[in-house]
Amino acid sequence: SENGYSSIYMVSKYNISEKHGTIDNLTTLEVDDDAVIQNWGGAWRMPTHEEQVELINNSYGVYTKDYNATGVPGIMLFKAKNDRDKGICIYVNKTPSYSYSLADAHIFIPVSGWMTGGKLDIADDATLWSSSLKPNRPNNVMSDPECGAIMFFTPNIGGDGSVFRWNGVNIRGVCK
Repeated sequence: SENGYSSIYMVSKYNISEKHGTIDNLTTLEVDDDAVIQNWGGAWRMPTHEEQVELINNSYGVYTKDYNATGVPGIMLFKAKNDRDKGICIYVNKTPSYSYSLADAHIFIPVSGWMTGGKLDIADDATLWSSSLKPNRPNNVMSDPECGAIMFFTPNIGGDGSVFRWNGVNIRGVCK
């Protein structure tokens, strides 16, 4: 234990708090640590938290138990058809207020939970890493409105929560 914290809460990079180790004031992933850049290269990278919030704020979210007859549950984020739909999320067993279909521009975020200690944990959430650090908890990244991963808690789409850095979470790259 150092500074009253278990060693699992100590970090060696991306730290803004002395209680978690040596401060480096890094709050956004560097190129060498960006999994999207390292795996896909080119113009691809991890999205910032601000980009994730912008996506949510301009989308109409619909939870589905079976995306495109694949049997995979998840969140469909449609390009909102009007300002009234922006930032709206439709929960389980609710009908969208407008006609949104697979033919409309959208992205799909599968419900996959995250990994802890090599096993699946919280299997009914859809979570995506961002390249941003949650400032007041530097061993975590977190969802809107602060910083970090966007998390979709099903059946209630959208929400607040945290994921430790050592949890395996999905990544959705963006192109510059």
